[in-house]
Amino acid sequence: MTRIRILADVTLDGQRHAPDALLDVSPELAAQLVAGGNADDHPDAVAHCLAQGAVPDAIGVAAPDAVDAGNAPKTTRRKKA
Repeated sequence: MTRIRILADVTLDGQRHAPDALLDVSPELAAQLVAGGNADDHPDAVAHCLAQGAVPDAIGVAAPDAVDAGNAPKTTRRKKA
């Protein structure tokens, strides 16, 4: 993953991202956005956003599979005295 600073309004995966947003994206997508002038991947640009309190958002990263009830870990229960 490559961390980038958004420079212009962009919509990715149906979500709008405003300037100074931080995104973690694939290297290929980062290269496209930087080449198009929509993002900056320079470490100083990323550090500036982090210093301003921006929280990185992952784009194109699959969420971990949810644990279904049938496979959830079993917990021991105490007997009532």
